Amino acid sequence: MKMKIIFPSHEQLISRRMGAIPAPPLSLEYLAGLTPPEVEVRLIDMGAGDDPGLGDSVDLVAIHTRTPCAATAYRLAEDFRSQGARVVLGGPHPTLMPAEAIAHADAICIGEAEETWPVLLEDFERGKLRRVYAAGSYDLSSLPGPAYHVPHLPKLKGLPQPRRDLFPPGRYRMEGVFVSRGCPYNCKFCAVKQLQGAITRHRPVEEVLTEVAALNKDFFLAEENALGYPGDWKYYLDLFREMARMPGRR
Repeated sequence: MKMKIIFPSHEQLISRRMGAIPAPPLSLEYLAGLTPPEVEVRLIDMGAGDDPGLGDSVDLVAIHTRTPCAATAYRLAEDFRSQGARVVLGGPHPTLMPAEAIAHADAICIGEAEETWPVLLEDFERGKLRRVYAAGSYDLSSLPGPAYHVPHLPKLKGLPQPRRDLFPPGRYRMEGVFVSRGCPYNCKFCAVKQLQGAITRHRPVEEVLTEVAALNKDFFLAEENALGYPGDWKYYLDLFREMARMPGRR
């Protein structure tokens, strides 16, 4: 089975005019990590200048869809589908606008993919791809076709390592390691609470440290809650103390 996971962008994006690009799209690396090793996966970062390869032979195309690039994602989806590939749209925009997104794809992923993505791949291999795969307390009654719905948000423990090896070495200045999802605040400009819930969920400290130890370049810790929250202080103190003890990380 051949699959592409695509991060679309506008034709002119600042990162394409920079020398080295700051960091890769984490969602692609982590989604590839959730994919069985026997699947042939190619990651496409259009913001870095990658060509989506519309003429390539591919069985399944997954497109991470953000609102600013939704039109590009829809165009790519329709082009790949016209060539016989099956297309899945996921990410923030299909989560918030599922009725719009599903019109352009064979299936959509709503919410976080840790528990739904493996099921989607199994369904695809059996030739029984459902229209909707959702994780979280979403109302799917208005969406067409069969659905697979996990009513809770996934736990962030025991996740596979991201497939950082699938991007060209040296392309990005640094790597990202995500440590939490969700946010308790109600900022009007932000959709994180709608997307990932009002409770901050943390990855186990030891699993974050394992991922950091495997890196050979600068990195940043990716979080959805940029303001911090008093109840989370102990987690971060424990994490930073352990990071300070790591060889070469002082």
